[in-house]
Parts: sequence; structure tokens; C-alpha cells
Amino acid sequence: MRWLTISALIACSACQLAREPRPRPHQGPPPELAADAQPAATDTVRDEALFLVRSRFGTEPPLPENAQRRRCTDEALERGETRLPLRLRDVRADRRQLLPLRLTLALTTESAAQATRLSDPNQALGAPGAAPAPDREGIERLAKLRYVGELQIDTYRAPKLFRRKDAPRSEWSPALLSGTLVVYELSGFRALCQAPISVLVSGDGEPIRRRLRDTVRQKMTAELERRVRDELERALSGISGAFSLEPSPGAVQPLLLAGLEP
Repeated sequence: MRWLTISALIACSACQLAREPRPRPHQGPPPELAADAQPAATDTVRDEALFLVRSRFGTEPPLPENAQRRRCTDEALERGETRLPLRLRDVRADRRQLLPLRLTLALTTESAAQATRLSDPNQALGAPGAAPAPDREGIERLAKLRYVGELQIDTYRAPKLFRRKDAPRSEWSPALLSGTLVVYELSGFRALCQAPISVLVSGDGEPIRRRLRDTVRQKMTAELERRVRDELERALSGISGAFSLEPSPGAVQPLLLAGLEP
């Protein structure tokens, strides 16, 4: 009788467990989909920032009506941004003589070089041999830029060795660069202020021997680069107290930004 009672209790317990509702399976997304949600949101933010960079830096703003000096209205500027990216723009009537690549890269600051490269339709991001693209934080930083400085070059003359008629010896022509520094508001491509610049590097006294010609030409071009940079900083300080130029790239950095070997 005792064993029958124990068997009956076990059977009743089993029936009670069978009647209790079983827990439903979790209705959330599969673990692999949840893991992919965060990268997908990150990619969306990156794509939006990349679109903003390309729409701003991939468009040439209108040229000023004249090259006369005009000050910025510093009181109307947003004060969160003081370092001004700088890029170059060739506006010469005759462009058969190209601007030296190293001069262009040396004067273009890092943020402007990266934004310009991201906006270039001929440079695919991540393509073999291309310069490394900025990471997501770098692209978002570029998208937040509100102002850009542009050196619009209207005259460039490379140093050349020539000989005047009836002169006893050859001589170097000066290296010359002139143009206008213009500060633009990127959201509306509006010119805020501008200042003309002109730099000349004389070749007086430079050696004319054949084996030294390349060295002299590179020396004069490097000096022109240095003086143009100094003149740009002086001109910017004269038209605005709110901005200063981004630091100039080093000797090797401009080539790396352009995907070239130093």
C-alpha cells in the first residue's frame, strides 16, 4: 500500500509539470543580426559625413568680382573653428605651364588635402596604390569644417636660366607667384574676406654652371614656397582676427597625402 501511495504522488507531480506553460523562445533578432546593427548604423553616419564632405569640397565656389582687399566680419563668425584649411586653385588665363606638384602639395594643408582627395571622383577609396583614406572619425571631422581658405593663383613663373642680348653671361629669372587669398563659408560658398598676395624670389648671384642648375631651380622653388606661406599668414592676419592657417605639412607629409612616394 505504501508503494502505491508513492507511485501516485510521482504521477500527480508529472501531470502538474505537464500542465504548466512552457517559456516561449526569445522573440528578438538573431545574435548575428544584432551584432551587425551597430556597424550598419556606423556606416550610415560615415556615408552621410562623406556626402557632406564631397558636396562642399567637390564644388568650386564662385570667384570674387575683384581682387581688392576686404576684411571678414569677425563678429558674425562662429567661434568654434579657428584653424583654417588652405587649398590652391589655378585661375590663370594661360595654364600651359603647370604648377609644380611639390609646391601645390606643400602649400595645401592636411585637412584640405584629405577633403579634396575624398571629393575626387577619379580616386576610389581603398583602391590599390591609393593614399590611405581617413577613418570614420576623420571623415566626420572634415564634414564639420565650416570655412576654407583658397589661394587663387593668377600668375606663376618658374625660375629659368636665360641670357640677355649682348650680355656677357646667363642669369636666372625670378620665381614669381601672385594671386588672392579668399576665405569661403562652405555651407553657402560665400566669400567672406580676401587679400591679394605677391611673392618674388630673385635669382641674382645664383650659380649658372650646368651641374648646379637643377639644384638652383629646386632651391628657388623651395624659397618661393616658404615665402608664399609667410605671406599667406601675414595676409590672413590682416583681414581677420578669428582665423589662423592650419600648420604647413612637412617635407614628406604632402606626398603621402597625395598617395605618392617621397
